[in-house]
Amino acid sequence: MVKNDSSNRRGENKIITVSSLDALANYKIKRVSIAFGVFDGIHLGHQKIIKNLIKMSKETDSAPVIVTFFPHPRAVLHPDEPPLQLISRKKKIKLLKESGVAAVVTMPFTLEFASLEPNIFLHNCLFAPGIEITGICVGSKWRFGAKAAGTVESLKKYSSTHGFKLNAVKEVILNNQTVSSTAIRRLVSSGLLNDAFEMLGRNYSVTGTVIHGTSIASTDLSCPTANITVKNGIIPPHGVYAGIGKFSGDSYPAAISIGVSPTFADKHRKAEDIEVHLIDFKGNLYGEIMEVEFLEYIREERCFQNAESLKIQIENDIEKIRKYILNNKIKTDKKK
Repeated sequence: MVKNDSSNRRGENKIITVSSLDALANYKIKRVSIAFGVFDGIHLGHQKIIKNLIKMSKETDSAPVIVTFFPHPRAVLHPDEPPLQLISRKKKIKLLKESGVAAVVTMPFTLEFASLEPNIFLHNCLFAPGIEITGICVGSKWRFGAKAAGTVESLKKYSSTHGFKLNAVKEVILNNQTVSSTAIRRLVSSGLLNDAFEMLGRNYSVTGTVIHGTSIASTDLSCPTANITVKNGIIPPHGVYAGIGKFSGDSYPAAISIGVSPTFADKHRKAEDIEVHLIDFKGNLYGEIMEVEFLEYIREERCFQNAESLKIQIENDIEKIRKYILNNKIKTDKKK
């Protein structure tokens, strides 16, 4: 459950985050337009819904509010097959704030909640003393309530009875494929990052904490790397990628390696790692929260005959990444 942030007042240019609709009254919000959904990834389909929400809120002189759920409904309904989230909650809130959303209401999703009949489900989500709902935006295929029995047609009847507008937003289709979080997960896991970029409208990225590794990259290869442990996100296939590493307001061009370091199999733990070399960076990154954007696949993961051969290849990889960043005029921001 998301806790109310008492310091998150409307005048401080921060998005409001609460766990129930009625809590918005504490922030002097009385009229709201709402968009329902999980919004994992904030892809082009989500962005279309949000744009319609913002438009509706202006037309009805109300605050644009996202109502979402945690944990992910599929994780509750199918605990043996929980979906990997494309982005963390923090990243989601950041993207929603940038899109112009005034508040995010994150409701706890439970089996009991999922078993509610559609009209009761809506009542539990929408009934809030002191809050007037002027309109609702949802995806045209949105389903809700017990056994996903609630549909847009159900919502039309409910909205007509309760006197608010309804905007059912059509899905976004790219290359004959519906834009969805599931489709993006499949694309990233298959290494189709350009296709994922098109659906997201931005580079795919993962975020994690920099942890201690084996120091092989520094001692044997003269190429220090940050080992990233990732909690949210789909990891692309093994290989070397051009990317950008972001932390503490700074961003650097990066060489990203995903895999098991086969050249050092006898020294290195046999587990999937994300290692990031920030080009032209010098300093200590341990404990930093780093976002890693994937730009381009460079090459497959290979086992080299010795450390010297791998070192030469890494130098070539870095030079190729420098040229890619330069030729595509990709900006980085090094404040320090």
